[in-house]
Amino acid sequence: MEADQELIALKKLRDELMETALTRRDKLSEHLKTQKTKRKNVKITLANETTFLKDVQFPEHVAELIKLTQNAVGFMYNNINKKWIKDSIWLYNVDVSMKSLNFNLDLTVDQKDDNNEIIDIMCHFNEGIDSSLFQEIYPWVLSTTKDKNFSFLMSAFSEYNEKYILRKKILFKLVNKKFVTIKKCTEEEGGLIIYIHSPKSLEKYYAEYLWKLKMNLITKSIDHCFTIDCLDQDFVDANQNVIEDFCKRGLKRDQLEKLWNDLCFAIDQYE
Repeated sequence: MEADQELIALKKLRDELMETALTRRDKLSEHLKTQKTKRKNVKITLANETTFLKDVQFPEHVAELIKLTQNAVGFMYNNINKKWIKDSIWLYNVDVSMKSLNFNLDLTVDQKDDNNEIIDIMCHFNEGIDSSLFQEIYPWVLSTTKDKNFSFLMSAFSEYNEKYILRKKILFKLVNKKFVTIKKCTEEEGGLIIYIHSPKSLEKYYAEYLWKLKMNLITKSIDHCFTIDCLDQDFVDANQNVIEDFCKRGLKRDQLEKLWNDLCFAIDQYE
């Protein structure tokens, strides 16, 4: 009977994750408006040490369900454990691994009458986490855990991971071509500071870009956001259209790649 309850609970979570990954934010926003949830203050913690039970494992058939979601949403579940709290309340604990970051997740579920109500979500990040990355994710992780919407939380992590990888790939190419120098931003909302320069003169900066991955409060998507400071007025004036296009919201992969290619071309022409 207990295994059946676990199976039902994880099937429900799996279905929510798969639906979110396929329908993305438009349908998710509509879902959030109609979903009935109870509010409770939930905190994000930096974990110094693991204090959870490690001797209780999911049954094999339940573990298989978890594997089904991993490729769809871009992360891996590891070290899945559970602990009985009281009555019909269980604490599920799991390590979540993505290319962008790793964290430990607590999911407290009330399984009374097979409702599987999520009553608490907590994310524990290691103290060694990149501070520029942590500042980026902190606002929406905090608000989403307070809303206790597990599918939305994991969908947001999945989208952040996808766009983090894209940003990393683009910057890797630009650094190799010597068009940019990168510095981590550890203040306010985090992100990366990108100094734009010519491959012929690495110390002469034309502009400073702050590239953040930020949740759009209207669309509930993770957007590429740029704040641009002019360091060479003549260069900025000559390439105003290209530079302004970076400030558009909802930039897609092909648009970003084209913008950076156009900017590199503009630098070559300016020289």
